[in-house]
Amino acid sequence: MALGNESRRLFVDGIAETLRQLNFDGLDIFWLYPGHAERGGRRSDKANLIQLLKKLRRVFRKRGLLLTIAVSLNKYILDGGYNIPEIVRYVDWMNVVGYDLRGIWNDRTDIHSPLYPRNIDSEEMAGLNVQEGMQEILDRGAVKRKLVLGIAFYGRVYHLADPRIAGLHSPIDKLNRPRAGAFLGSDHIHAYLEICLNLKSRAWRRYFDSEGQCPYATNGEDWVGYEDEESIRQKVDFVRREGYAGFAVVNVGMDDFRGWCGARNGLLEVINNGIPYERLPIIVQK
Repeated sequence: MALGNESRRLFVDGIAETLRQLNFDGLDIFWLYPGHAERGGRRSDKANLIQLLKKLRRVFRKRGLLLTIAVSLNKYILDGGYNIPEIVRYVDWMNVVGYDLRGIWNDRTDIHSPLYPRNIDSEEMAGLNVQEGMQEILDRGAVKRKLVLGIAFYGRVYHLADPRIAGLHSPIDKLNRPRAGAFLGSDHIHAYLEICLNLKSRAWRRYFDSEGQCPYATNGEDWVGYEDEESIRQKVDFVRREGYAGFAVVNVGMDDFRGWCGARNGLLEVINNGIPYERLPIIVQK
């Protein structure tokens, strides 16, 4: 779609009309990831993305539409696919993917959205945390008022290889999948609602990574790293202290929307109560 002038023109005209018909406020480009060969990306993606954003901005400005983009905080992915100074010119803000930084692909249990660097991390994983990742984007030409931190209301789940070893970086069994959650029915992510109900039943036990500032929990067979009110409060404090623009939530429907474990929409409330209303709006995906 971004490869040539004609395909870009057709996309821009089509999406602008669709947004008008649906009365939407704008468009978020969520491309994972331009220029990333492991996902079928091309070297030309980096330049083509800018051309696409340029055309979108020209049309959107006339119609009063917002234009945003999801951006990785991995420095290698950034360098391969994102011309940050040019992106800054054309978008209203960037939604930084501050989650899914770890997963089953790493062959061990871990939280997937560490706020800070940790001694436990290998050299390869050392920079994959929110604090250093946001700085990587700034170092490449971004401005804080256009950086929004993406945060996930779900946890990544693993099946333990040995129930006796259930801390951070524990070995996992990739042949046997974790038990699927009761609501999402997924065996690779659990919604916060599912996690908090498991904890409430006392079938699971919660722990906290004091370096990464995120919780994890286990029932002796499965293991999940996730966000809760304590970890989100730490991220809110970080965003306010550093002067970033706000938060993008994925996915608000995974919060405790019934208040079964405590306050209704408890995670979202931590963000709402912590970010001044004069800042950029909190963006949520439904």
